[in-house]
Amino acid sequence: MFTVILMAISLSIDSFVIGITYGALKIKIEFIYKFIIAIISFLITFLALAIGSYLKNIFSSKITNLIGSSFLFFIGINLIRKSFYHNQNNFIDKNKIIKTKIKKPLRAFFLGVALSIDSIGSGIAFSLIQNNTFFLPILTAVFQYIFLSLGIFFGRKILFLNINQNKLIFISGLILIFFSLIKII
Repeated sequence: MFTVILMAISLSIDSFVIGITYGALKIKIEFIYKFIIAIISFLITFLALAIGSYLKNIFSSKITNLIGSSFLFFIGINLIRKSFYHNQNNFIDKNKIIKTKIKKPLRAFFLGVALSIDSIGSGIAFSLIQNNTFFLPILTAVFQYIFLSLGIFFGRKILFLNINQNKLIFISGLILIFFSLIKII
């Protein structure tokens, strides 16, 4: 269960940075829209796990373990690489963010997809190496909601907060590499 919780945190941590951005700009995201974002996160993670489970039924456990571990490892390496080469801009263009205020369910849907897109590859790979993945979609949705809400809260309260998104990306990459190495060893 500990690995499922860490994986859910890894898949949801980017919501915190987005929340800080919206909170710092005093943009409110209503409960229903945060709920839509969490539901999208749940559905995408669930779909990825279902695909991984299907593949697990086709291939032997040794092959799926190797494939899943390799995917998680390379996704983690890619995230770490991105954390070093990603152009960090904590002071995002205010006009661009204001245009994307969450007022309509469709915008919440697209933000939910954007925040959950990393769940596809990671979810498939994780289901190939982990047997008990039942709680991952639920926990991912819950953490997505919590991190988004906390980010908005801190963004409103502490406008000068300078969260380095690259550090969060780096940590997420380390978690994925950790999972992959545990399953290979």
